[in-house]
Amino acid sequence: MALIPRIPGFPRHSVQTGHMTDLWDEAIIQSQHKTQEKSSCGHYGCGQSGLRLGTCGCDDSCMADGSCCYDYQQLCKVSSAESSKDKGKVGRCATYGCSKAYRYDHSCQCVPSCKDFGDCCPDYTSHCGANQSRASERAPKKNEEPKVKAAFVPQAYVSAGSKKKHKAFAKDREASIQLMRWQAVRSCPPQFLDKTILAGKQIAKLSQISTAADCQKACTDHGTTCDGFVWEMSGTCVLSDLKNDLPMMVIQEGLIAGMPCCRPGVKHNESQVLRDCPENALDTDITTNAGLRDVPNVKSAYKCQEVCTKTAACGAFSWNPGAHRCSLKQLAPTETTKVMAKAGFVSGLPCGCRATPENALWPGSDVERFTMPLPRGQTTAKPGSLLCLALMVPYSYEAGLLVMQYRHHVGIFSCDEYQVYSSQAMVLAPGLETRKVLTSQKCEVGGEFKSALNLRIFASFWRQVVIDGQYLLYNWIVKADPDSVFFPQRLRPILKQHEAGSMSQSSPGVYFNNCKFGMHGPLEVFSVATVRALSSSFVGCYDFFQKLCKGDCQWGEDMWVDQCLKRSVQAKRVFNSDLLSEAHCDPSPGWQECKDPIRVAFHPFKTVTDHRICQQSAEMAAIAA
Repeated sequence: MALIPRIPGFPRHSVQTGHMTDLWDEAIIQSQHKTQEKSSCGHYGCGQSGLRLGTCGCDDSCMADGSCCYDYQQLCKVSSAESSKDKGKVGRCATYGCSKAYRYDHSCQCVPSCKDFGDCCPDYTSHCGANQSRASERAPKKNEEPKVKAAFVPQAYVSAGSKKKHKAFAKDREASIQLMRWQAVRSCPPQFLDKTILAGKQIAKLSQISTAADCQKACTDHGTTCDGFVWEMSGTCVLSDLKNDLPMMVIQEGLIAGMPCCRPGVKHNESQVLRDCPENALDTDITTNAGLRDVPNVKSAYKCQEVCTKTAACGAFSWNPGAHRCSLKQLAPTETTKVMAKAGFVSGLPCGCRATPENALWPGSDVERFTMPLPRGQTTAKPGSLLCLALMVPYSYEAGLLVMQYRHHVGIFSCDEYQVYSSQAMVLAPGLETRKVLTSQKCEVGGEFKSALNLRIFASFWRQVVIDGQYLLYNWIVKADPDSVFFPQRLRPILKQHEAGSMSQSSPGVYFNNCKFGMHGPLEVFSVATVRALSSSFVGCYDFFQKLCKGDCQWGEDMWVDQCLKRSVQAKRVFNSDLLSEAHCDPSPGWQECKDPIRVAFHPFKTVTDHRICQQSAEMAAIAA
C-alpha cells in the first residue's frame, strides 16, 4: 500500500493512491472518466457487492474512491446515485465506519450531527442509527457556552523539550500584545517604510530593538526631547530631537521612520488634545464596572468622545446612533473593558492619552474575537466587481512584495478596490497605508498537519473587514497572500459564470475551492453574500468546532473557514482547478516557471525578484497563447 505524502490541510493516514479522490469534490470524481480505461458497466454488469471485476467499478463503493466506469451513472440504478435526496453524498458508512468525529475528508458523514447539517451518508440510519448516541457528537444549542481549554498548547509542542519553546513563544506573543494595547491608547501615528529623517539632532542610539514599534515606544518614553525615530532592520533605533526643524523624510531602503505617540501629562491646548484620540470601535458597545451618566442629543460619535474627554471622571463612552445618546462610563486605570458587538454603536476612550494599556478596547476572549458585528445594508454593485484584500506581517519580506506590486499595478492592486491590513499602521508607499487589525500576527506551528495555527489572527482580520463594511460595495471579495502571484483579469471570467448567486442577501452565496485537498489560503474567493453569511456564523462555527474537537481543532484559517462555510453556512462550494498552482497542492511539473496561461495565481514566491519573474513569465505565456 503506497503512502500519500503529508500535505498541510488534509489528514495523515494511509490510503491507496487510487483512493485519493475521497478527498475530492464530486466534479473531480466525475472528471476521472476522461482518463479511466473505457471499460463498461454494460460489459461488467451492475452490482453492490464491492467486487472489482476490472480496472473500474460498477457498484456503489466506486463512488467513494472515484473509480466508477464511465457509464456507471447511466446504467446502474444505485440508490446513492439515483436518489435526489442524497445526490452528491459520495460514500457509505459501511465503508467509512460510524464515528464520533466529523471527517472533513469525506463528502458525506457518519456522525450524529450529520442530521443537523443534512450531510449524512445514504446508509447512515440503517448502519449507524441504532449504535450512536447524540450526546457523543452534536451541534451546540443556541446560547450554550462552549467549554474552552484554559491553555492552548499546539500538538507540535507536547514533548518536554518543545514545551520550553512554546513557553518562550507565549511570552514573546504576550509582550507584543502588551505593546499593541499600549499603541491603542496612545494615538500612535503610522510608521513610514523605507524612509529616514535628515533634520534634527541625534539624542540616543539604542541597540537590540526588535521592531519599529518598540523604537517608536522608546522615543515616546524618552521624554519631550524625542521628536522622531529611525529604526534599522539590524535592531538599531536612533532617536532625534528636531527642535524647531521640520521632520524632513527622504527615501532610504531598509529603514523605518516615524514620530512618537502622544504622551500623558504633557500640557497642550484643547485642539491638540482632541487630535490625540484613540481610534473608536465601530459596531461595538462596552461595559465597565461603573457608569457615569447619559448625555442626550449628541449627534455623532466624535462629539461623544469630545464630551467624554472634557468630563474629568469619564474613562470610556458608548454612542447610540438611534437615540443620539452618549453614555459616559467610569474606568479605573487597571480595569479592562468588556467589549461586545452591537450594530451601529460606537465606543471608545477619551482623548489626551488618559487611558492605560489595560483599558484598551482589545478582544479579551475567543468569544469576543469570533463575534462579528451584524452586516449592514448593501448597495447594488457592479457585476464582477472585485475587492481584493491582503494581510501583511509587519517588518517582513511581505512589505517589499506589496510595494513592488503596488508600483507595477499588479496583484490585488489591479482589482476594482484593494486594502492591505496589518497589526501595525504603516505607510508602505505614497497612497498606500495599512489598516490596523487587533492581533499580534504571531502564531505557532502545530496540530496534526504541523501547519501555521493562524485562525485567531485571521478571525481578527475578518472582524475588521466586516466592521469596515467596504466589502458590501462589491460582488466578490478576494483574500490573496502577499507572496501569491495573482491575476485578477484571469479570475473575472470564472466569476461571471456564478454571478447570479453572488449578491442575494437571502442565500449563503458562493465560494471557491482552489485545491483538490480542500481550500488553501493563498487565494480565497468569496461572493459578498458568502462573507455576509460567514460574518453571522463565525461565533456559531467557533462553538461547534470547540465541541466537536473537545477543545481547539488546531486548524489553519483556510481549513476552518472552508469547513464553516461547508457545514454550517452551507454556501455553494465550487471547485476550480485553474485558480491556484502551489507547492502544497500536488502541482504539475514545472509549475514554478509560471507558464500556465490561464492559472489565476501561483504560490509561493517570497522574494521581489522571484515574484516579478513569475509575473512576467505568466504574462508572456498568456500573450503567446
